[in-house]
Amino acid sequence: MNTLNHPALRTTLLAAGVAAVLSLSACSGSGTLSRSGGGNGSDGAVATTGGAGDGSTGSSGNTSGSGQTSASTGNTTGNTTGSTTGSDGSTGSGSASTNAVAKTVSASSNIVTAAGSTVSGLGSSVAGQSLPLVGDSTTQSLGAVVEDVGAAVTALGTGTNAGLGQIGNSSNPIGTTVSSTGNVVTDLGHAVADTGGTVTSLGGSGSALSPLAPITSPVGSTVTALGNSVASGGAALGTQLSTGPVAQITGTTSSLITPITNTVGSLTQTVGSSPVGAPATNLVTALGNTVGSAGKTIASTGNSPLTTGVGNVVAATGNTVATAGTTLLGGSSTGTANPLAPVTNLLSTATGTGTGSGTQSASLTAALNAGATATLSGSSGSSTSSQSGGLLAPVKTLAGALLK
Repeated sequence: MNTLNHPALRTTLLAAGVAAVLSLSACSGSGTLSRSGGGNGSDGAVATTGGAGDGSTGSSGNTSGSGQTSASTGNTTGNTTGSTTGSDGSTGSGSASTNAVAKTVSASSNIVTAAGSTVSGLGSSVAGQSLPLVGDSTTQSLGAVVEDVGAAVTALGTGTNAGLGQIGNSSNPIGTTVSSTGNVVTDLGHAVADTGGTVTSLGGSGSALSPLAPITSPVGSTVTALGNSVASGGAALGTQLSTGPVAQITGTTSSLITPITNTVGSLTQTVGSSPVGAPATNLVTALGNTVGSAGKTIASTGNSPLTTGVGNVVAATGNTVATAGTTLLGGSSTGTANPLAPVTNLLSTATGTGTGSGTQSASLTAALNAGATATLSGSSGSSTSSQSGGLLAPVKTLAGALLK
């Protein structure tokens, strides 16, 4: 006991106790320091441990909550974007297309375009010819005039196809066709200018009419200037017709005519594909295909621009007729093998002998001769007739009696 009461030993033991307490505090974390109240170290350690655990869990919960919020936002954004994109895709796939009337107009515009190409080809042929009394420059200028006229016709066909031929697929088809007349005027202006060149060339060197140069030269220059002015005016006209008030008028008119042509096309298809209209529709299609084939034959067998052009015009005409039968009237693309089948079918049906199997002409002949035989011989004076039916039996009987 005396030893424990020794001051030095007591001091040493007290220092060792304080050091032990500090060591325990360091090992157990900051729990003791986080407690505001006093209390024993053991309670402080338990409370601190519990607090640290809850704090950690709470922090993880908040972090997880943020993650969920972010994911939810991500999903919302993804769904919105996907829906918008899908909607845009649907709009794109639903683009309008030309109606039956427009397709027929487009096909008919090819006739005009082919005619223009034919005229231009004729002009090329003229430019390569040599005419008496005049030089080559005159024939070349004259050929250029014809080519320009052909270009004007082609421009008209092209404008028709690009405008009225796209009804249902264009917001202003009428405006497109109307504004294309500017190109027509431009080409006609070039034709006038080349006409002036032709007049000038009449008095040029190498021409038998060269003494007329004092007259042909100023007149030709005046005509050329006029043609150039017309050509420039054509370009300005096209701009005016495609913008401003004119464009508004044609746009309004186009919006009115488009639904009308849609209705007309539906009506003609309904009638053309009906049992009553189908025979005529197939006849139109077959006739168009026949004419088209003939045109292709002419174009391929001709050895000149003229015959080739004429063949193309004929082929375009046949194609237009066939297109009217298929798109406007709603018929098949081939029509009928026998263009006269609808007529012979009708007659055969009237006589009750039609089979409808494509042998209408044979059925018609059988109907006319059914049950009626007549052997007529004028030289022998004999006549044999048997009347058991048939539409021609009375006629053959009368003819046999007259030839006795």
